[in-house]
Amino acid sequence: MTKLALADSPLARRLCQEKRLNIDYIETTAIFADTIKSDCPNMPLLLHNSVWDWSLAHDDALKQKEILKHTKDRLKISNAPFFSIHIGFSAAKVKFNNGMQALSPSLKRAELLEIMLKNVLKFKEYLDIPLLLENLDYVPAAAYEHICEPDFISELLAQTDSYLLLDLAHAQVSASRFKMTINDYLAALPFERVKQLHLSGPREKDGIIFDAHEPLQKRDYKILESVLKKTSPWVITLEYKKDEGETLDMLEHIQNLL
Repeated sequence: MTKLALADSPLARRLCQEKRLNIDYIETTAIFADTIKSDCPNMPLLLHNSVWDWSLAHDDALKQKEILKHTKDRLKISNAPFFSIHIGFSAAKVKFNNGMQALSPSLKRAELLEIMLKNVLKFKEYLDIPLLLENLDYVPAAAYEHICEPDFISELLAQTDSYLLLDLAHAQVSASRFKMTINDYLAALPFERVKQLHLSGPREKDGIIFDAHEPLQKRDYKILESVLKKTSPWVITLEYKKDEGETLDMLEHIQNLL
């Protein structure tokens, strides 16, 4: 049975404390794992990403920022049933600034895949729970080359025997950038490996769809419905952090679909 989660935020924590959330999990990140455990001690948690400004394309990625220890510590705090990270990025050194910026050259596809395969396999060896890799939203910048292409995602997942965290907003962005329909983009992904969905509303500006984390619209629900006909993920996470009424309405709508 698919469970329902809400992304961590001040709003999510308040609704949790007021016992107004009919959900199974709050999904947090490592930097907030300590405080949410104290704010919402009885709410089960999911853990997404353990460090910032970090790339699987770095040859020594798992030796950076004490990531393995940091991940293990936060997983112990959260007691999460699985762990998810971004499939990112195509440059070894990155820095977030209104999107991930490359601080080193973009790697060629073959080299990038080889390094990512090595790092994902080592990461999996270190964990005793499933590892999920999340598709990202393509933007024409050095940090995003190759990693949003369905065939690259599929190959990485197959060769590491990993699962997919399918972000439907990210998929819409990438499909738009690649001049593909969302149906064609999704059809090229390995649905048998989808174990989690991220939901939020993208928006269009100047003919380009971008990741906006706004309320879901009819199009987003239709995409979700079509995806749920092809796969039964462990969890669906609503990534929205703004309006209380919108949040509760969307959670109820998703529950009704499930």
